Amino acid sequence: MPAAKRRRLGCSGIFSFLFLAALVFVFYNWPSFIDAKGAGGTASITEKRETVREHFGDWFRQFQIVAAFRAPGSPFERHAICDVEQRTYDSLHPGDPVTVHYFPALLQQPFIPATHLAPCTQAANFGSNPDLYRRIELVFGSLFAILFAWLVLRIRIAGWLLVPWFGLFILYCVTPRAEPAPNQPRPANARVRSVSTIDEILVGGLGHEARSEPMKLAHPYQLVQLEFTPAHATGPVVALDTVDLNSIPGLALKQIVDIDYDAANPRIARIHGGTRNFPQQALHQLMLTYGIVAGLFLLLFIFTGFLRLLRPKSSPHRSAQMNLLRTLLQRRF
Repeated sequence: MPAAKRRRLGCSGIFSFLFLAALVFVFYNWPSFIDAKGAGGTASITEKRETVREHFGDWFRQFQIVAAFRAPGSPFERHAICDVEQRTYDSLHPGDPVTVHYFPALLQQPFIPATHLAPCTQAANFGSNPDLYRRIELVFGSLFAILFAWLVLRIRIAGWLLVPWFGLFILYCVTPRAEPAPNQPRPANARVRSVSTIDEILVGGLGHEARSEPMKLAHPYQLVQLEFTPAHATGPVVALDTVDLNSIPGLALKQIVDIDYDAANPRIARIHGGTRNFPQQALHQLMLTYGIVAGLFLLLFIFTGFLRLLRPKSSPHRSAQMNLLRTLLQRRF
């Protein structure tokens, strides 16, 4: 490849990277730009939404508020919606006033966000699952420490730590977990909001071709969303519990069940009668599976080494004879 073409490709790659970084920066800071440059007013909260999404055995909680406002000169009432932190969500109630900023010229189109409510933050846009985030921090923090010791500090033995790190990463991240037990249990009745059966793990990937094969769990479990109103609370909350499949017979949508919730954090709750043995059973299944795979690789390594020992070694004298014979044949034919 000519040097000029390589330089053009390098410049285009840098330009693409800078353009993408600029788009991410603008997208992330767009609400702050609305607050700084947009018109201001007062809105009234009309609705609160607490939702939980489940993906491959992990869950993500989202807190949203909806507020109504009327722009000066507009005959229509408009609504703004955004994500808030859990503590802010619990402190707000329908009818409370909040500050709204908006761009009047953009209110007519649905593509670019034109409004922003004061209680909303960019951090709240990411699903709330503290345990998952702690796992991510531990896994990638340890990976960064190993790479730093290996590549920066030039500690060669640190590179071998990547082998056990990868195995522990798989076990630590993939093994399902039971929800924590309440520290200050209080009894209550809850309505089952949804029930999801998790019967496989290791699902995912980038695209159809790169999708990893799922591992069927020998002991499936259920992720249950529970809606109830704690004592001294003004509105319902959504708690999560995970139980062994069929440990609570007939568990179904809209069923009323007995629970214990945490007085300090009502979103931590457990259903009476449910068992939670699936984490240990899944861990044993994973260790057995990866132990078999590791054993096969070890046997293959030993077998290839044995074949190398049996392969006859060519001597320098024999190699010289073969080269002379090859030269004579080439000259003759």
